[in-house]
Amino acid sequence: MGKSTLIKHLFLSSIIEKFAIPILIELRYLNDFLTSIEDFIKENIFENKLSHSNGILNRLLKKGKFVFFLDGFDEIESNIKSQTIKELNTFINKYGKNKFVLTSRPFTNIEFLPLFHNCKI
Repeated sequence: MGKSTLIKHLFLSSIIEKFAIPILIELRYLNDFLTSIEDFIKENIFENKLSHSNGILNRLLKKGKFVFFLDGFDEIESNIKSQTIKELNTFINKYGKNKFVLTSRPFTNIEFLPLFHNCKI
């Protein structure tokens, strides 16, 4: 359907345009991750050596220095989707100055998240 290709294009474009610090999060890996989505995202940032300090990272998050590309909500197992939606809402409310792009196939109930606008490709 082209969702991941679009996300990768937007990711690279944000680098070229110096729009923000792009973070690509493949949500399918949440299926094997046992803590919160916030911890999952922060671990991804630390693994990519974008920050070495939790304090610095929190300041950057609060200032809205990132654009998060959250790819593949439809690949999250059904038993953790509800909790993931709650945690995602909490993360976005906590760090609302950042930008967020979320991809999913239609009819996964993510289209009802009030913090997002729905677009179809």
